Amino acid sequence: MKNLSLILNFILIVAVGILYFLHFRGHGISGSLTSEGTSPGITDVAIAYVIEDSLLNNYDLFKELSAQLEKKQADLEKTYTSRAQSLQTEIENFRSTSGNMTINQARAVEEDLMRKQQNLYQYQETLGQQMLEEQAKVNDQLFQRVAEFLKKYSVENGYNVVLNYKRGTGMLFGSEMLDITKPVTDRLNAEYKAEKEAAASGKTTKADSAKAGK
Repeated sequence: MKNLSLILNFILIVAVGILYFLHFRGHGISGSLTSEGTSPGITDVAIAYVIEDSLLNNYDLFKELSAQLEKKQADLEKTYTSRAQSLQTEIENFRSTSGNMTINQARAVEEDLMRKQQNLYQYQETLGQQMLEEQAKVNDQLFQRVAEFLKKYSVENGYNVVLNYKRGTGMLFGSEMLDITKPVTDRLNAEYKAEKEAAASGKTTKADSAKAGK
């Protein structure tokens, strides 16, 4: 699902976030430079990054949401195709029988077919808008989930900034030592698996309770 891209430029807006951090840290120590020509405290900034494509391709929640979205899109396309074929059949029937109709009858059928065709166009636009909204919901769900996790993960591991490493973003290079994609993905998957198991266990318990009540 190419259009479904998680926008991982969060936690801090990179440039503004780093400048904000260094500005106030520098004011708290000194405005002067050290003998090496750097501002004191800059080396204390802990930065890491995640590779968006790799995270998404290996995140179980993303896979499931993508599969659900693709199935919904396929179902909607199937419904649209069915309506379009039905209308096409009506048009072909009209063409083959219009010679036996009066002018008023043919005109009435033509107007009805034109109305149905316009409704089909509007339905197509509605489906497209619906899919865009569904994709936006999935993007937002993933964004919120990963953003909240990275806030917690950053506190646990002492990171001040977590960047998104993806072609087209402002980040051009990152040392592999700063790449936390795998541990982040592993933790996200572990948490999601635990949630699913807890939810399944809860459903089982409710079902057992219902049977016992009988």
